[in-house]
Amino acid sequence: MGQNHLRELEKNNLFNIVGLYDLHKKENINYPFFNNINEFLNLNLDVVIIATPTISHLNVAKKILQKIRVVLIEKPLAMNLKEMLEIKALSKKYGSLVGVGFSERFNPSILELKNILKKKEIISININRYSPYPSRISDVGIIQDLSVHDIDLISFLSNRCITNSFLIKRNIYDKQREDEVMITCELENIIANIHQSWNVKDRYRNIVVICKDCVFEADLINFTLKQNGNSILLNQTSPLNNEHNALYSLAKDSRFGNMADINCAINVEKIICKYH
Repeated sequence: MGQNHLRELEKNNLFNIVGLYDLHKKENINYPFFNNINEFLNLNLDVVIIATPTISHLNVAKKILQKIRVVLIEKPLAMNLKEMLEIKALSKKYGSLVGVGFSERFNPSILELKNILKKKEIISININRYSPYPSRISDVGIIQDLSVHDIDLISFLSNRCITNSFLIKRNIYDKQREDEVMITCELENIIANIHQSWNVKDRYRNIVVICKDCVFEADLINFTLKQNGNSILLNQTSPLNNEHNALYSLAKDSRFGNMADINCAINVEKIICKYH
């Protein structure tokens, strides 16, 4: 994920990349590289993005939050609720502003859909997300990698809290990590369903929102949105670019806007931790 952030930041004139930190240098990098976090933090940094493996987020955050005022930590924020609460306490102690990288919030189709739904009465939300089994992920299953996105999206789109949920999961490919999951959620006057799979050849990300007077269908891969089958014109910017712009606003004006904060991540974890 760090490479994706880097590619997008290179194209964003709002940011100046002054250094990268990792344990090992994996490829040719045209920026100052550090494998010592203390040396990295001696740079004059305004913002840091933590995109290391989830298992390391807490330890990295312990160092960074002491010195950096604005930090973006990739979803799901940390490995469990205990670690998330510790990061929350650290951010309060040091006065840091911490955004959480639920980048699907910034998908062009989601941003437009959320704006339209402000004036609609939602009946139900259905999210399907399918893809091949990922080789890039080794520390979490599909729930922490993908379900967290969609649980967050349900609350984000509806502007309501999930009050009840039921989850079924299966391990097909790897007995140590779930790769098939269905989650049914209940909100105030809204029902929602999530189905995610790492057991198909093609990638598919689709959201259907049924409202009292219309139905919306969003394609999160092709950045399209339809209302009653009619296409809605969207701004075709990448989710990460939109997220980085929100991060800039957080650093400049201390406004989260559409950016998820620590409490958003905690709310998601409180739902999925019941099924670990």
